[in-house]
Amino acid sequence: MTTPRWRRKRIFTVLLLLLCLPIRAIWAAEEPTPVATYRASIEAERLASWLRFVGEGGGGERPIEGLILLEALADEALALGLDHHSEVRWELEQADLALVWQVVVPHAVAAVEMAVEVAEEEVAQLAARLQTKPRRVRLRNLFKRFAPDASSEAKAAVRATMEGLLARLRDGEDFKAMARAESDSQTRLQEGLLGNVRAGDLRPEIDAVAMALEEGQISSILEEEEGLTILYCESVLPAVERTPEDLARLARKRLRSQARKRIEGELNQDLLARAELTITWPKDLNAEPSKVVATWREGRLTAEDLTALVSLSRGSRTLAQLPREVLKGRIESLVIRRVARLRARRLGLGDRALVERRRWARRQILAGKALTRRVELRFEQVTDEELRQVFGRNRDAFTRPTHYRLEAIALPLDGDDARLSYQAAYRLIERLRRGELSFEEAARGHSRHPSASEGGRLGLWPERAIVAQLGRQVARAVAGLPIGQLSKPVEEASALWILRVAEVEPKREQTFMEARDRVEQKIGQTRAARLQSEATAELWRALDGRDGEGRSLVDP
Repeated sequence: MTTPRWRRKRIFTVLLLLLCLPIRAIWAAEEPTPVATYRASIEAERLASWLRFVGEGGGGERPIEGLILLEALADEALALGLDHHSEVRWELEQADLALVWQVVVPHAVAAVEMAVEVAEEEVAQLAARLQTKPRRVRLRNLFKRFAPDASSEAKAAVRATMEGLLARLRDGEDFKAMARAESDSQTRLQEGLLGNVRAGDLRPEIDAVAMALEEGQISSILEEEEGLTILYCESVLPAVERTPEDLARLARKRLRSQARKRIEGELNQDLLARAELTITWPKDLNAEPSKVVATWREGRLTAEDLTALVSLSRGSRTLAQLPREVLKGRIESLVIRRVARLRARRLGLGDRALVERRRWARRQILAGKALTRRVELRFEQVTDEELRQVFGRNRDAFTRPTHYRLEAIALPLDGDDARLSYQAAYRLIERLRRGELSFEEAARGHSRHPSASEGGRLGLWPERAIVAQLGRQVARAVAGLPIGQLSKPVEEASALWILRVAEVEPKREQTFMEARDRVEQKIGQTRAARLQSEATAELWRALDGRDGEGRSLVDP
C-alpha cells in the first residue's frame, strides 16, 4: 500500500515533468537557425560578429563564403597543430598583445585627460602664448648648387646662370615651371614649394629677406654656403588674433595631446620597471640559439625567440644585421606589452568586443597558415632555366637602385613652438660647420634616433628603405644632397633631421646572379597566387557550403 508521503512525491514528479515539457519546447523553438552550413553550421550572430571585426565592406561581396573558408581553414590549422609551431605562436601572440594594448593605453590616459580639462591655469598660460597666430609667407625657391670645392670661377659661372634665370622671372616667366626644370633643390618635386614659413624658420641670412617679401615679389639672388637661391612669395598670411574661445579650445587640445604622449611614455617606463628586465648579450646570437638573452619577472627570451620576433617585421633582417639598440627596443616593446596584458587581466579590462576581436584575429592568422601549407604542398621549385628566361625577357626591370651611405641626427620638434626647435637645429649645424664638434659627437650627444649610439651612422640604404624607415621628406633631402655636405633641418615624423651622405653608389643594371633572388621571388609570387586561388576553389567545392534554406552556395 502506498503511503501519502510517497504519493505526494509521485504527484510532484509528474507535475515537474509536465512543467518541463513546454519549457523544453520553448528552448527548442529558440535554438538559433543557421544562416549557412558546411561541415558545421554558422549562426547569424557569428556572421554578425565576423562582419563587426572586418568592418564595412571588409567581408567582400560574399561574406558568408569568406567566413566559411576562414573557419574551415582555421580548424584545419588547429587539427594539424600549426598553432604549436614557434613562428606561428609568436605571430599569434603579437596580434593578441597589440589588441590588448589598444585597451590598456586609453584606460591609463583617461584620468589624465580629465585632469587636463580642469587645469584652467595651464590652459590660461598656454592660451597667452598662442594668442596671436604669427604672420606667414608662402614661399617657393629656385636653388643652384655649388659643386664641392668649387673655385671662385665656378661659383661666378653659377651666379651668371642664376642672373639669367632671375631676369627671365622678372620678365614674367612662370616661377613654378622654372623651379621644376632648373632647381637643384629637392623642392623642385613640388615646383619649388617651401610651404608657409614663419619668422625664424629659415637660416638667419635668408629669414630676414623672406619675411620682408610681399605677395608676388621675387627676391634678389641670395648666397648660401651650398649655393644660390631665389625666393618667390606666393602669398602672405597675416597675423591673426585668436578669439578667447579658439584659444581655450586650441590650448586644451594641445594639453590633452601632450598629456597622452606623456602618460603613454610614463606607462611604458612603469611597466618596464615592474618587469625588472635584464638583457645579456652573448658573443654570437646566431651561434647560440638556446642562450637566454633576456629575463624578467614573468618570463624569459632566448636567442631563438628573438630571431622569431625579428622575423615578424616587414623587410626583416638577421640578428647580426641589426644594431643592439634596435634589438633592445624590440625586446623592451615585447616585455612592456606582456606586462600590460597581465595588468589588463588583473584590472578586468576589456569587454566582449575585445574578446571578439582577439578570437577573430587568431582565426585569421591560423587560416592563413593552413592556406599557405596547402600552397606549399603543391609548389614546384623554379628551375634555373626558368629563372634565366624570365631575367632575359625583363632585363630592364632588374636594376640595383641608388644606395646612400647615410649619417643622421634626429632632434626633437617642439609641438608648441617649432621655431625654437629650428633655431636649435641651425645652431648645431653652425657648430658642425665650424668644426667645434664632429658629426659623431653631435649624434651621440643630441640625436634621439637609435643610431646615436653608432655616431649617427645608418649604413648603406636604397631610397625605398629611407622612405619606409625615415620618411619621404628625408628621402627627398638625401637625394639632392652632395657627398659630405650637411643638410638643412628636414622636418619628418615629429623630428628635425640633420643629414649627411658619406657615399653614393649609383643606380645600375643587375647581373643575373645579383637579380636571381628577385627573379625567383617574382616567379614564386605569381605561382603562389595561382595555387592559392586553385586551393581555395577546391576547398570551397569540397565544403559544399549551403545557405539557411539548404541551397548550395557553390557556383554551378
